[in-house]
Amino acid sequence: MVVFWIFLGIIFFNIIFFLLICLSSLKIEILDLTLNSNKESKINNYLIYIKLKLLNKLTWLKLTINKNKVKKIRNSKLFNKVFLTKFLEKQIKIKIKDVIKNIEKINIEIEKLNMKLKIGLIDYIVTSIFVAVIASLISILLLKKASNTNKENYKYLITPLYSSIEPIINIELNCIISIKMVHIIYTIYKLIKKRSVKYDERTSNRRTYECNHEKYSRYG
Repeated sequence: MVVFWIFLGIIFFNIIFFLLICLSSLKIEILDLTLNSNKESKINNYLIYIKLKLLNKLTWLKLTINKNKVKKIRNSKLFNKVFLTKFLEKQIKIKIKDVIKNIEKINIEIEKLNMKLKIGLIDYIVTSIFVAVIASLISILLLKKASNTNKENYKYLITPLYSSIEPIINIELNCIISIKMVHIIYTIYKLIKKRSVKYDERTSNRRTYECNHEKYSRYG
């Protein structure tokens, strides 16, 4: 009887946890991220908050990431053993094209953007064209994904550097993006399902080939 109630409790907990995930939004806050292509240490000690917010209001899970933590994780034996060995051994292959295609379907919302970008590509004509293209892309992105009606939350400045001797890209970024977890779960499900269907098709074709080969071997 005790085992039954434990089993029932585990099922109930999993259902509640799944509903909690589905009703939550993933919020990513990037603070003081600076990238400088001139310096040896190209990225400074940034700060990233990853939050799960129930109904986009109540934070029930929060992770803090900075440069030092990322460095420790990358240098840890657990990361090398689990990720570099287990993950690569399984050869989980999902095409980048499929990932991009499904990411486009996720309703990503930009709640805040404050960005300064300096670009120098030696040739001033190429630099001018590149700056114009980047500015247009950011404008289109904000037009589609900006969730806040307050224009003060969205500021970006792109400065061309015409006197640079070598290619230079400097970025200062502060932003907040939000994604509904149900969209992420659905996208992951679609990717896994597509990969599973392709695997089944390959297995089926292989079996058909082996059967035909065996058949012709008998009579050949």
